Amino acid sequence: MRTYRKRVPQVRHCVHCGDAFESAHKSRIYCGNSCSTLAYYARKAQASPLPKTATALGAPATAAPTEPAAPPAVTLALNAQNLALFTAGPLLADGLKQAIQFVGKLLAPTPQAGPATWLPALFRLVKEPLVTFQHVEWDEPRFFVPVEWRGAVFYYRAAQDLLFWQAPDGQCYQLTQQAQFQAILNQLQLQKLVQQAVPTYHAASLTRGLPLPPSPLKDLG
Repeated sequence: MRTYRKRVPQVRHCVHCGDAFESAHKSRIYCGNSCSTLAYYARKAQASPLPKTATALGAPATAAPTEPAAPPAVTLALNAQNLALFTAGPLLADGLKQAIQFVGKLLAPTPQAGPATWLPALFRLVKEPLVTFQHVEWDEPRFFVPVEWRGAVFYYRAAQDLLFWQAPDGQCYQLTQQAQFQAILNQLQLQKLVQQAVPTYHAASLTRGLPLPPSPLKDLG
C-alpha cells in the first residue's frame, strides 16, 4: 500500500508582487487569488493584438497614402485660432511650473514626526499646572506641563513640541522618538512585575540600556 507523506510548507515568493508566503504545493506561484487574477489580466493585455482598421469589401489591403492637409494660415486677425495661440504659451508654462513643484515635493525629505504625532491625547489636553525649566541652550525659561503616565513623570511643552522624562534619580532626558517613549514604559512595566514577584528586588536605573543623554535642565519652580 502506497503511503503519502505530508509536504513541509516552504517559503516562496509571489511571481507577481514579490511578497513571501508559505505553501506545500510546488505548483503554487502566487500568494493569493488577487495576485493570480491581476497576473492573468496582465498577460491578457500583453497578448492582445493591435486593433485592425476596417476596410471595405474588395478594397486593397493597403490604402494609398494621402497628402497631409495644409496647415491653417496664421493671421493677426482677432479670431479663435489666434486667441488659442496667445493663451497656449502661458498655460504650458504654468503646467510645467506645477509639475516641477509636484516633483520637488516628492523628492523633498519627509520631516521627522515629533512627539505630538504619537503621544497620548492626555498630554495635549492638560494645560496646568505649569513648571518652569531653564536649559543652557535656551535664551529664556520655558513652561512645561507635568504629566504622570503609567508610573512615569513626563514634562511636555505643546508650543514647541518638546517632551522630557524625569528618571527616578532626578535626571531629565529629552525624548524625540516614539521608540524611546515606549521603551521607558516597557521597562517600568517589567520592573513592576518583577517587584510583585520578588518583593526584595531592587530595580536598577531605568536609564541603563537606553540611548538617552541627560539634559541639563534646571527646575525653577
